[in-house]
Amino acid sequence: ARRVGNPVVLGRALQKRAQALWRAATLDARREAVVELAALAEEHEVPPALEAVARFGTASVDWEVGEVARAEAEVDRARAIAGEIGSPALMTQLDYFRSSIAAFTGRLAEAEALADRAYELYRRTRRWEADALHAALLLPVYLEQGRMADIDRMAPAMLDSDYSPWLREAYALALVENARLDDAADLVGDVLPPLVDCWLYLGVVGAALRVRAALGDQAATARLADELRPYRGRMCAAGTGDIFGDIDLGLAMAARLVGDEDAVRDHVDASVATLTRAGSGPDLVRALLLRAEVSAPEQAAADRERAAALIDRLGLVLLAGRLP
Repeated sequence: ARRVGNPVVLGRALQKRAQALWRAATLDARREAVVELAALAEEHEVPPALEAVARFGTASVDWEVGEVARAEAEVDRARAIAGEIGSPALMTQLDYFRSSIAAFTGRLAEAEALADRAYELYRRTRRWEADALHAALLLPVYLEQGRMADIDRMAPAMLDSDYSPWLREAYALALVENARLDDAADLVGDVLPPLVDCWLYLGVVGAALRVRAALGDQAATARLADELRPYRGRMCAAGTGDIFGDIDLGLAMAARLVGDEDAVRDHVDASVATLTRAGSGPDLVRALLLRAEVSAPEQAAADRERAAALIDRLGLVLLAGRLP
């Protein structure tokens, strides 16, 4: 493509390269591709759709490394372009992404509205697995709002889909977050999710780790922690969909299971720092409350106070029940 000398040809090649590299282990190479693509779109006159894709690609990398505000700015600019050119494929993908960002940062009503809007267009245009994708996007919203009955209602759409090996872990996480440990154990059994490095990998393994730690399965928890440990500092992101905390939050929960309080403190300190930078949403509350369990009284009181303020500001019904 570089030899051809056409910026559009090169742009499309870079776009496809970034897609092909969308795996946890190839983040640096994917970042190089999207940075070059974004620079090309800035320096040359390219089709609007290619500029939107360039911004989307940049945002996807920012999202995975916890630069959420920067990702949201790029997504908003890409969504404006998609609306101007009337591309249903881009409009739905970007609204799903915007919904995930809103959910992660605790803007729950906004997240639900964006997911519903994307679904209405997606089911009339692209259609494939529309109900499963809609359910997956709504799950973190309903979870934080304490709407477990609505999650149960959506469960068949997730469990009967082609995505079921992955979405089963999201549903299981909702169950353990609601203290339904027997239901979660029955759901996952002794089966781990596919441990195949793909665009869903960090999100699914992160959810699975939290589920197995809650269930007290030390062997499975250790296996999943080993999968995630090389990616410390990153988010447990299922592509540009749901984030299930950051890597260190999961590792802190794994360390707590085996009673290693020094490791819990190390990981949870890193998690609080990462999640604060990323956007101070529900998972930051979880990290703060976990750190309060292993901290000296003064630090514990400060963390609980900070968590309570976030719960109140964001209206986090589920987590409000965890305050002392």
